[in-house]
Amino acid sequence: MPIVRWLHVSDLHLNKTGVESTRIRKNLPIYLKSLGCKFDYVFCSGDLRYAPVGRFSEDTLEYLQSLCESVSVPLGNLFITPGNHDVERENVARKAAIEEEWCSNKAGKYVPNVGVFQEEHLVSIMHGTDSYRKCIEKIHNAQKEVLENDVQSFGPHTLIICKDFNILELDSTLVYMEDQESNLVVGTDYLYHALEKCDKSKPTVILTHYSFDYLDRDEQNQIAEILREFKVRLWLSGHEHNQLLRVQRDYFYEFQCGNLMLEDGARTCVLLGELDTETGNGRISMHAWFSPRGWSEYPLVGYSPMHESNYLFSLHEKDVRDDKDERRKSLRTEISCLLRENESIFTTYGPTEVNRKDIYSEYHTMWENELRKTIIPNSQKVIMLLTENQEILLDAEKEILEKYKQHVQGLQINHSETGAFMMDAPRFPQEIWNILK
Repeated sequence: MPIVRWLHVSDLHLNKTGVESTRIRKNLPIYLKSLGCKFDYVFCSGDLRYAPVGRFSEDTLEYLQSLCESVSVPLGNLFITPGNHDVERENVARKAAIEEEWCSNKAGKYVPNVGVFQEEHLVSIMHGTDSYRKCIEKIHNAQKEVLENDVQSFGPHTLIICKDFNILELDSTLVYMEDQESNLVVGTDYLYHALEKCDKSKPTVILTHYSFDYLDRDEQNQIAEILREFKVRLWLSGHEHNQLLRVQRDYFYEFQCGNLMLEDGARTCVLLGELDTETGNGRISMHAWFSPRGWSEYPLVGYSPMHESNYLFSLHEKDVRDDKDERRKSLRTEISCLLRENESIFTTYGPTEVNRKDIYSEYHTMWENELRKTIIPNSQKVIMLLTENQEILLDAEKEILEKYKQHVQGLQINHSETGAFMMDAPRFPQEIWNILK
């Protein structure tokens, strides 16, 4: 069968409990089973535990097995990578090795265009995941027992060539420390040699904890070219406790999954992926926890009105650029409708020169009502749509967005019921009319 399906989970933090977190996790396997879909793989992008609480939960493996069973996936087809909460943060030898190799000010021996760590430092760094590896040892053993799987190690990373994919379990936590959670590096040389050994007839999945955005800029540039060279188009991540589906560097797709515990401001969700290996076309749907009711499909992840519940993607290179153009066109249409509605209300009821002359009209009252009921909500939706799609905005368009945000903020203050007033509230930026053209 050319159709391959997978479940993507992340940031389980199983040792951090609470009644709603327990409900979230307990009901997920039940919900997945109720969908009646047969999956081929389960991907987990890290954070099995919550580090400040302490040790890994004793039922970690049991819970991962329950997720696999709920979607009819054998344990050998569960692929997993460590998160920043899975490493021993206070390991003295690990911290010393990281400081020798790489730190935020780039002092150290590691260079992205060379891409290797000194062997003794790498060994010390990898000891930071000893407890994690012991926790999931049964999973790695199950991977090796699958006859179709070819499992190879490249420094800290593991490549598994399986039936449908090349899967690279990429450890993006190598140089993570509590005071260093950006400008990360993964070792470009290990990545390159792993991709050299991939089966060129199969798509490659990068499974890692951190988003591409968390990497050092020079590391990003090096990795982006490597991914292009080996035609790698899928990057699965987590960490931010929110979903994010997008194109990176006009080339590869990053699908970022949410978490599996209750947390204010976070999106508790899982991603379901599907790929037609013959055509290269695929889709991602999101299923989220809606407290207190339970799990349900999230209705708005796509960028096309016809496919709002699915994010569509294609692994054909030409289609990524076409996809970006289509997204800009679709987004512009949606934003233009909101702006035109606001403009129509302003022209009819707003404080224009014509309306000010009619001292007996009720335009002022109507304007205040429409402003709160329609204009401000529309404006907030414009900001939300542009913010969620920043990866397809040009730098100049991002500046326009910031100006528009400031204008809307001033509008909200000046027309709130508190009576507050900004004398110098930013005016409406006319450039917003040309955004995405």
